[in-house]
Amino acid sequence: MKSPTLAGRELADYYHVCAFFDSRDDEYRVLNPFFQEGLNGGEKILHIVDPALIEDHLAKMKAGGIDTEA
Repeated sequence: MKSPTLAGRELADYYHVCAFFDSRDDEYRVLNPFFQEGLNGGEKILHIVDPALIEDHLAKMKAGGIDTEA
């Protein structure tokens, strides 16, 4: 099994990720490829989102190439 990557770096076998972002745009720029890599590998992703931000969340994921309809 291929090790996952985040922000262009391969993660070790055992890992914990904590990240701080300057903006929501920066957050999605870094995390969308991570989410897409997992989806491409057959993983599922679960997002807990403030109901007021759901439409923005979906739009930012779609803009990052993630098929939110699937």
